Amino acid sequence: MKIILLINNMIGPNIKGGPGYEGYEIALDLINKDLLRAVYCYSSASDIELPKERVVVFCKSRILRFLLNSLQKLHKRFPQIRGRRRVEQWMDGYFAHKLIGKEGDVLYCPKPIYPRTIVRAKSLGMMVIEETSVLHPRFNYDIVSKERERLGLKGATGYTDEIRVKNIESALSFADYVSSWGRFLSDSYVKYGVPEHKILDDEGFSPPGVDMSKFSKASHNNDKFTVLHLSSMGVIKGVHLLLEAWQSICDEVDGELLLVGPMDRDMLSIYRGSTWRKTRWLGETKDPAKYYQAASIFVSPSISDAGPRTVLESMACGTMPVISSHCGVSRFIESKVNGIVYDYDNVASLAGHMLWCYQNKDKVKLMGDAAYAAVSKLDVSCYSDTVLARIKRAQKMVVA
Repeated sequence: MKIILLINNMIGPNIKGGPGYEGYEIALDLINKDLLRAVYCYSSASDIELPKERVVVFCKSRILRFLLNSLQKLHKRFPQIRGRRRVEQWMDGYFAHKLIGKEGDVLYCPKPIYPRTIVRAKSLGMMVIEETSVLHPRFNYDIVSKERERLGLKGATGYTDEIRVKNIESALSFADYVSSWGRFLSDSYVKYGVPEHKILDDEGFSPPGVDMSKFSKASHNNDKFTVLHLSSMGVIKGVHLLLEAWQSICDEVDGELLLVGPMDRDMLSIYRGSTWRKTRWLGETKDPAKYYQAASIFVSPSISDAGPRTVLESMACGTMPVISSHCGVSRFIESKVNGIVYDYDNVASLAGHMLWCYQNKDKVKLMGDAAYAAVSKLDVSCYSDTVLARIKRAQKMVVA
């Protein structure tokens, strides 16, 4: 059996987490097992330990990478230019052209965003497996549209790009199997039309994991109670709900809410439109671990999120998470044991849980220890075994 990986990110050993690092780790393990035919990717770092003939790169030059990265950054400020979708479509056409006959037996896609490449692979006799690293795009479209309407936000956003949604739906329709991290994700795909017999539903919860060498536990010496949120912030991340909840209790707390990461246009208009007490926004960071390690708790208030990885990263640093029920990782949390889960749209509940954490700091530290113990079983280095298990399960289903 020969496998082709399709990674929509830059791959390399020193990328801080995310699909680029995970994809590289999977490729490295598969090459060592003589199972990798090729890895198709957005770009690759100069220090990868993969044979050059096994790596098919879309963005080969620094100039092109700079231009495309600039387009995607511009898209975050002005979503109406649809930069994200355009880059995905260009990559899709390039990869479809590069696929040749008898190159592989299985095409494995961690994201379902390349319909032309998938059609080409199937025409060459390959089995295609897509991983649901996001909830169904129509689920995201509906919930984000409803929330933006409630907030009175106007204009385009990446999650309401109808053409991109249809591209992903097309990719899903062509795939042989759709692999899920857990039932919450599977349900969103079945609800919006993916046949249940195509779902490879992992038992329990099986995400790509976290690099325990890059996100490590540290003693929490920060006396100030610090609530941390770290992400690329927009309406889908629910940060506006976190701000509302924090404002309702911050006068009772000797502490602060720390927001780390970029904000899109929607989030900027919300954040700059009011005065937020005991709140700081620090922008992007290249060292998220130091913020996880210094925080008292980590809050992920997403209204729709397959992960997020940031929850696992915070747990790897010994910081307990408070997360919404619309986060995929919520299925991994034992409430009041290694974290807290609340109903995603219940602002009062989120506020109450944060206040409880402030009033029970000793229990929170113990829950942080339990969070670290739980996530240590999900090291990213083991994820290629999960991918192989999914492929073998799909092959057995074909035989059956």
